[in-house]
Amino acid sequence: MIRLQGDRSTYLFDPANTRTCLRPNGRFSIIYLGKDEKDGATVIVKQLHPRLRRQLRERRRFMKEFHPFWDMQGITRTLDMIITDEDLYLIREYREGLDLQSWIEQGHFDKLRSAAKRDFVLNLLELVAGLHRNGQLHGDIKPSNFIIGPSGEVSLIDLGLAMPLDKRERPSRDASDPLPFSMLYSPPELMLNFPDLLDERSDVFSMGIVLYQLMSGEMPWDEKNPAVLMNLQLVYPIARRSVINRGLFSIIEKMTARYAFPVPPLTLPEDEQREGIQTGMEKRFANLEEVKKELDTLLNFQWKKRKWLAFFLGK
Repeated sequence: MIRLQGDRSTYLFDPANTRTCLRPNGRFSIIYLGKDEKDGATVIVKQLHPRLRRQLRERRRFMKEFHPFWDMQGITRTLDMIITDEDLYLIREYREGLDLQSWIEQGHFDKLRSAAKRDFVLNLLELVAGLHRNGQLHGDIKPSNFIIGPSGEVSLIDLGLAMPLDKRERPSRDASDPLPFSMLYSPPELMLNFPDLLDERSDVFSMGIVLYQLMSGEMPWDEKNPAVLMNLQLVYPIARRSVINRGLFSIIEKMTARYAFPVPPLTLPEDEQREGIQTGMEKRFANLEEVKKELDTLLNFQWKKRKWLAFFLGK
């Protein structure tokens, strides 16, 4: 058992207990369940991976995840940051429930009634839109970063890549230090390492992929080779599946708009990559408020026609 002394409280966790090790060997971190000794509450203990402890760049990146003053509904708070002789730890609120990826795979969305599906989709969008209204870009939207609680409440977690929407408030970045990205969900501007282009439309793109997966149970691209998959994601448009309503697919298509590069973009000069990315971004919704409005209009139209069931069956 390890005891960590933070500014707010003291925390206990057991790295030898496999049942409380949620992520034993992540790319950047190890995640445990722990206990706040002050009030007995369960907390998340996130440790910078030991193999990165001597890398100054990774230590700085990890420390930027500490946002003690953020207090937004549905967004998990970071409670403490603890620096020991060698290791770095973040203490975060624990939210009970399943991540959205598991929730989809277990068929929970399919079991909802049509009205509940509508509310759930709008709640997902509102959660990220609320973060944007508070001036922050999430930067890593994917199903595993949403937690669905026992009563259906939704929380957004892991703001490790969050950054101010106001680009003047962002720290300068070295081009040789690309931001991490999540294959399948990240927009081209992140995958091709143009962090100065990241804005609300970047999260809009990722939410579009999440909605596609939520409504179809599948991903837009089915490819095991990472290099081929990356090219598909950067260049090829998503294809509609029959289970996705045509009107909804049009919305998802606009959310995930990209420029159709004539050749793999990594073979092009940087200025051509930038121009293509910007062209694609201009075709997307400007923000999630626009998406919500468009989706609400579509759903209300379906409701008036008494076709909500058909809508969620892909008609």
